[in-house]
Amino acid sequence: MRWYRGTAGDRRLWFDSDEIESIVEAELEKAGAVPSAGRPVVDLERFAEHHLGVELDQYAALEADVLGLTEFVSGRAPRISINADLTGAAIDDDEAPLGLVGRWRATLAHECGHVLLHDVL
Repeated sequence: MRWYRGTAGDRRLWFDSDEIESIVEAELEKAGAVPSAGRPVVDLERFAEHHLGVELDQYAALEADVLGLTEFVSGRAPRISINADLTGAAIDDDEAPLGLVGRWRATLAHECGHVLLHDVL
């Protein structure tokens, strides 16, 4: 990780892709959640709530074009919000297409990435 100045003079973070991969692998290992042949799917809700310690709202009232959102408030646990419409369509519908379930999982994983990489801010 390194800091650099953005075009507006603000401080920004830069991670090399190998560094991101290492950070995520290390956290999955610490959480006992590394996928394996016997357990190929990571329990993302458990990883977020129990390992990362986030407050998870899977039914957030977000704008239609916002799938997920991560909020950091000083002195509090990070809060991950997932769009209620996405959760309803992907998780609550037993016949949801795998692509939609994958989108939900990718959204939650993406937001977990914000917690892992941006907490230093």
